[in-house]
Amino acid sequence: MSEPGAGPLDDSKRRQLVALLEKISAVANHARPWARGLTLTAALSASWLAYYVHDLTGSSLTVTGIVLFILLIPALITGWLWSLLADLVELPEIAERTLGNLRQMAGARAHENKPSSGVSGVFTLGGSLKQAASLAWEAEGLRGVIGGVLVLANPLFLMVLAIALLAGVVLAFIAGLTGILALLF
Repeated sequence: MSEPGAGPLDDSKRRQLVALLEKISAVANHARPWARGLTLTAALSASWLAYYVHDLTGSSLTVTGIVLFILLIPALITGWLWSLLADLVELPEIAERTLGNLRQMAGARAHENKPSSGVSGVFTLGGSLKQAASLAWEAEGLRGVIGGVLVLANPLFLMVLAIALLAGVVLAFIAGLTGILALLF
């Protein structure tokens, strides 16, 4: 009979996976403040520019709101990146917890010799269903983070992200110039 932890979840593969996820987490943790800063800068710049256009042209609040929404698009995209990076920082803990629970469930099944019947079988089934539901919730969280990471591998999204990052920097530059102009005139 094989050991309960043997197979696809053996310790060496688990350690390799966790080590890889920790490297990804470290990079995400390093990039997260930059994404936060650019998101907030782009949002503040967009707000200032919408106000400046409203003040300069005397346009209606509806037009100002539309201009603000359009100018906030780079901030929304970089904000999504900021959120994804925050999830990536937690990825090693989520994966470790999910793998540990899966291994624990596999170990419990390996030690059972006979199926339970009667009243005790109902209680055993209830406990098994509770463990399966807990594992499914953790796997759902893991799937959401991995889905977000896969979006980062999409070249089209990377191009949109690069444009949004550049637009955020340009918005900040233009907002700074218009702020100086507003102070001078």
